Amino acid sequence: MGRKIELLLPEKINGFRKTERSIYVPTKDAIKKHLERLVPKTDSLPAKYIPQGNENLVLAAARSTKSSVMLSGPTGVGKTLLVSNYAAEEKLPLLILTAHEDLTDGKIRGTSDLLIVPASDEGGNVHDLKIKTFAPTHLVLAAMADMPVVLFVDELHKVREGVSSLFHSVTNERMVYCHELTGENYRLHDDTLVIASVNPSYGDGGIDRIDPALRRRFTTIDLQMPRDIKLMEIVKANIGSDAYEEHEPLIMALVKVQGQILDAFKGKELKPEELAEMSSHLRDPATVNSLIEAPSPDSIVKTIKMIAEGLDARTAIEVQMINQIINDFGGPKAALITVIEEELPSNYR
Repeated sequence: MGRKIELLLPEKINGFRKTERSIYVPTKDAIKKHLERLVPKTDSLPAKYIPQGNENLVLAAARSTKSSVMLSGPTGVGKTLLVSNYAAEEKLPLLILTAHEDLTDGKIRGTSDLLIVPASDEGGNVHDLKIKTFAPTHLVLAAMADMPVVLFVDELHKVREGVSSLFHSVTNERMVYCHELTGENYRLHDDTLVIASVNPSYGDGGIDRIDPALRRRFTTIDLQMPRDIKLMEIVKANIGSDAYEEHEPLIMALVKVQGQILDAFKGKELKPEELAEMSSHLRDPATVNSLIEAPSPDSIVKTIKMIAEGLDARTAIEVQMINQIINDFGGPKAALITVIEEELPSNYR
């Protein structure tokens, strides 16, 4: 039988370093280069975020006190845009972990792989050697990073109950435990801000799926769907003053209808004068029950932009405002289109 060859594993190779368990993880230099590419640029964001209140101050205070933040609000309210805007203004890398039910305890931290590398024996001869590498998710990468980042866990409520327990250590101890995977555990930088987003309690369960013990570890910001004056401010900021002035009557009509749809969707108890202004179609249970949500600021902005590019108003409204918020494309959809057309200025009909 031949003598067993002892191979000398390199300490670093191809942007990886060797841990005590001979698992190769990304080096600090490799992580830094990767993170530098993840700093959002304000001028490259998909839209401008207009604060509803003091949410930016809350984010700054949470970061200073090492508190984690939960953003609760409906789809389209601007949770991701708020986080991206904050990271851009603070010039911090933005690491996003998108939660879903298929995330296992292992997948939420990273994946292992085999890599063939050259290794020398005691005599200086080179052999091919398979080494085990660990590719961290953004959750672990945020803790590995020796620098402040914004870690954004999108739709935390979609994570399985057993997997969500991992976030107890992230929010409480600011630790990500990976000893069984890499032989190491990782601590978040003191200036790293952890933010999670959740939807309200409808459809996929939303915030009600979050373990109460975990929920108490977050500073929670409740974001409501913008409407009326605030919505008009958002639209103006995102289409520009010239386009706003040109289409102001149309914008006012769409904002008015968005508020009525929002009231109908939430089942708001209206005053008699409010009820008199609301279209009869929005008092029809079949139409109301087909609503998934109310039109978002982004859908109205895109509607105006499409009309400004020459698309007729009815088509733009249908594809940008109606089709996304309804689950019945028969009578209820026609009723909603009628609701909006009734409010449109004559030159847009």
